Order: sequence, then structure tokens, then C-alpha cells
Amino acid sequence: MTIVRKALLFAANAHRGQKRKYTDEPYIHHPMAVVLELGMRGVTDPEVLAAAYLHDVVEDCGVTLTEIEAVFGFGVAGLVHEMTHVYTKEAYPELNRKKRKELEAARIRSTSD
Repeated sequence: MTIVRKALLFAANAHRGQKRKYTDEPYIHHPMAVVLELGMRGVTDPEVLAAAYLHDVVEDCGVTLTEIEAVFGFGVAGLVHEMTHVYTKEAYPELNRKKRKELEAARIRSTSD
């Protein structure tokens, strides 16, 4: 099984039962759309595509980066870490959404391409 397929199955299992906030569609549709968008932009790196499937499992599913590394390796875990929001409402309840998004955008600018 390829790392990309393995990541899709892992993410689908982790997000099982979750729905998108505004559309009520299964949550897994979001990471699938991200992977599709990357493919349309010519991205073929299996680690990048795997990380795209997994990008919300740490934030939303209680999966740890240690688990991601154990299953998918250091490279994928590093990419997932870069995409995992740091400035969450839970971690920074004193900040409003706009400020958290500004801080997150600044942080993301310092991550890998």
C-alpha cells in the first residue's frame, strides 16, 4: 500500500463521524479536496500528499505527532506539524479569532514550501 493511500485511510478513520461545520458533509471531504488541489497544481511528492490527507488529524482527532511519525515517518510528521494550527481558541482563549488567524498566517509564512 502506498504512503498516500495509507494516509487517506488513516485520516478517514480518524475523522470518522465528523462533519464539516457549515456544509454538514463528511469531514474527510476537506483533506481529499486539499490533495486534489495539490494534484491539480502538479504536486506529486508522496510525503506532501500524505501530509495533506493528515493535516487536521492532530488538531481535530486527538492523534499525536508521535503517532504520525511512527506510522508515516519523520518527513510526513514534520509537514503535519507545520500545518497544525498553534493559535487555537483552546490554547489562546484571550485572543479573538481575527488575531489568532493573523498569528497563524505569520507562523505559516516561516514554514517550508
